[in-house]
Amino acid sequence: MTSNSRKEFATAVAYLHEIRLVIEVFSGKMSLEAMKAFKLDQSENPEFNSEYNVLTIQNSILIDGLLTEVEDYVTFLAKQKTIAGNRKVVTVFETPNQAIYSSVFKKMHDKLPQEFTLRQNMDDALTYLNLVSHKDKIESKIKDLIKKPTAMW
Repeated sequence: MTSNSRKEFATAVAYLHEIRLVIEVFSGKMSLEAMKAFKLDQSENPEFNSEYNVLTIQNSILIDGLLTEVEDYVTFLAKQKTIAGNRKVVTVFETPNQAIYSSVFKKMHDKLPQEFTLRQNMDDALTYLNLVSHKDKIESKIKDLIKKPTAMW
């Protein structure tokens, strides 16, 4: 993102090593270019592990951009072996805007070594990840992340 650009996309991430899970919480207005920058930055974090499952919370974002940009984003991920590991990724969404972009992403997802799905609620997401027994801990961590975004893009 250029220095003249207004940074409107907030991110917060937690690594729960004991259950091999990355929690990502997004808020604000997200462009796919900002998401690329976030993913590159995340991959350089020493705590990051591309084999950990990912729970992405998108309840508070507006995705901005052309649907055709989703294919560019998938191509970007496919080239980043340190980012797109062999794991499960679940995105929890709540608005039609999020559902449209995520659905297009899911259709193109066969280029990646991940299982990707969309869910409209936390219970379904945790069931998919087989982490229902860790629900309280995960939901507590998400509440903390929502309160304190760690980066703006």
